[in-house]
Amino acid sequence: MHPKMSPTAQCSAINRDQQEFLEAVLVQLCTQPSSVIESETIEIKNWCSDEKQLGDKASEVSVCLANLKGGLILLGIENEDYKRQKFSPCPHRNVSAEWIVRRIQDNTVPPVEVSAFNASEAIQRITGNTTANCFALFVAKSRHVGGHQTIGGLSKIRSGKECRPYYVAAQDDRSKAPVAGAAVSDLAITSVEWGMSQHEKKFGVSKSSWESSTDFLLKLGFIEQYLAEGEFLPHYRVTLAALLLFGKESVLQREFPSSETILITPLETRHLRVNIVESFRQLCGSRSSLLPSILTSVPTKCIKELLVNAFVHRSYRHNSPIVIHATESELRIESPGGLSSGLSADSLIYCTPTYRNFLLAEGARYLGLCDKIGKGIDEVYDGVLQNGLGFPVFENRQDQFSACISISGCKEFKEFLGRRSQSLNKLDEIIVLRYLYDREKASFNELCTVMQRGHQFCHRVLSEMFQKNMVEPLSSLNLEWRLFPVLRTDIERIFEQDQYNFGFSDLYGDER
Repeated sequence: MHPKMSPTAQCSAINRDQQEFLEAVLVQLCTQPSSVIESETIEIKNWCSDEKQLGDKASEVSVCLANLKGGLILLGIENEDYKRQKFSPCPHRNVSAEWIVRRIQDNTVPPVEVSAFNASEAIQRITGNTTANCFALFVAKSRHVGGHQTIGGLSKIRSGKECRPYYVAAQDDRSKAPVAGAAVSDLAITSVEWGMSQHEKKFGVSKSSWESSTDFLLKLGFIEQYLAEGEFLPHYRVTLAALLLFGKESVLQREFPSSETILITPLETRHLRVNIVESFRQLCGSRSSLLPSILTSVPTKCIKELLVNAFVHRSYRHNSPIVIHATESELRIESPGGLSSGLSADSLIYCTPTYRNFLLAEGARYLGLCDKIGKGIDEVYDGVLQNGLGFPVFENRQDQFSACISISGCKEFKEFLGRRSQSLNKLDEIIVLRYLYDREKASFNELCTVMQRGHQFCHRVLSEMFQKNMVEPLSSLNLEWRLFPVLRTDIERIFEQDQYNFGFSDLYGDER
């Protein structure tokens, strides 16, 4: 046995349920391959080629499990290579339970909450292999709004038995950098207190949980505490994210004069030179705010998503304002800087989110200004289409990104979706129906593009819709598609359905 691996009292710290669960998994591994045992909450890894790789793999998987619901990681068990022994001694001299925990905490941001136990005694007793070693890692579900990432900026989340990309945070996150000369007194207390109230509403965390507004800022990572040399009272460094979210107008103009939002309407042009919190409250904080009162046909949630996206994803290296055009025909929001590397305006619904301003984005979620990571653009699509509006249009240039929603819409399509809401709740199907309703036919490739899906997935969606008599191919090769004629009539005459029956009650579920 490896000198660092002698059974210790570590296993005694496992509670009874964990002990029974661990032993049940080890028993199953005696007769079944790892791929059968692995699940949404169980991951099995071998010893890897060296200590660094083992630590990196353990850290990556712990992030993956924590970002969903937590789970169990077993280290030291061979996967599917039957030419080698499944249970074996640890080949790495320095590996211990404490070593694994330290590596995971050093390699993850925020550090993943994990308990590591030397399970060698259990595996030796169950398998009869007196040289076998194993570690069991119990990973807690993340308690952080933005989840966890590795120090390299990559975050993954469990999907079935796989760890898939969750989001990517840019390594050059300017929003987490301290602003030289800025102090906590430069932050507007009314903005901070509003943020605390929003956090309480969104996450159920009482404002009494914080000793003060400074404690709130500190615990959520907006400010950093430090001791100056020779002093005993703490000082605070204020991050750019904190200044942008809560900064007083005078300080913003001094430190970041381009932190301005310009609203252009047919009646006036307004210049908002206040922090993000106050800009959000004035523009769309309530139904009576500026944008919802002007754009009455656009869902307020869609307006909020696009506005917050502009605040948190813009480039703060460009000295240009955010410009909002709100007219009778469209809402258009232009933000400085193009999309982060690897993103395309044509594939935003299902892409892996990339954050150039991760702390700022996480701060917006803490304040309840936007939803969880990876959500937003799909909800914009769903919101505008459910309300009968046209497809949102996104344009990406090197120095600017713009999002546009057309105000003109189709009341018949909105009514149709409203009546069939119980059966038509898949965004892919709604996208196909709306696209084909606007035209006589569309090619298979066009539908794949508008759905932002691969060919195999697109084929499956269209096949299912064909079986429901929603769409039909125009040839045996399925290269062109159109709406099922009776369905088109059903949409066009949706307001006459009290007099007409087109036979769709069995297919879609009549709610009348």
